[in-house]
Amino acid sequence: MDQRDWELLDKQLRVPNPARRNNGGMFLTVVAIFFAGMTLGGSLFAHESKPMRIASNNTGAVMVCDHNGACQIRSHPPAVAALVE
Repeated sequence: MDQRDWELLDKQLRVPNPARRNNGGMFLTVVAIFFAGMTLGGSLFAHESKPMRIASNNTGAVMVCDHNGACQIRSHPPAVAALVE
């Protein structure tokens, strides 16, 4: 290869310097779009606030399985009530 070939090869392999990105601006844009999406989604798909109904009579439920794989749900009093009685 002569000098001209080397110059052409260097010209082909040279990568132009890309413009520097403003990472702070990109970060703020992503954060702004995230919060805009959260706000828009919250207003479009807002759930009605209904009181949650929880049934509780101070008993717990236990699932008991035997070695054959048959399972049953049994209720039992909490441990504190068993200690008091």
